Amino acid sequence: DGELFGEPATSNTVLICAANTAPQWSEIDNQHINEDSEGNTVDISLYITDAEQAPSQITFQVIDNSDPVHLVTEFDGYNLLLTTIVLDYFVIDPVSLILEADDGYGGVVTQAVNVFIDPVNDAPVLTDIGNQETTEDIPLILTLEATDVDEDSLTFSAVSEYSDNV
Repeated sequence: DGELFGEPATSNTVLICAANTAPQWSEIDNQHINEDSEGNTVDISLYITDAEQAPSQITFQVIDNSDPVHLVTEFDGYNLLLTTIVLDYFVIDPVSLILEADDGYGGVVTQAVNVFIDPVNDAPVLTDIGNQETTEDIPLILTLEATDVDEDSLTFSAVSEYSDNV
């Protein structure tokens, strides 16, 4: 109909890349997770940049895990998922991971990250006492036993429903 609407566009910005550049990692902080834990997530998009690709367009994988017997690792997009798999296991030295980022256009880079599995204080387990009986005016002496996976020193105390009788 020959009628113009709106203002004419006078310029556009166009980015022309001569060649693909590989993604760039920044240093990843040491990661700390608790023993017996699952669903620990590290957002890797905080540690990588790429001139041509958004973090969601980069493929990530763990290419080396120094302790796969105790730590399961996998990626969900750019989220690194960490799960401990051995009950009551913790480490003083870190589990070392090597992560790989692939932009899909020939840019592949790796980065190391250390994961510490920190101890959690576990409750001791009292050995079953079972039902006990004694004759009136004859003291009942019990030997209490318990186990503690953390090997802490244990102290016992008793509480009775009938405190006047203890």
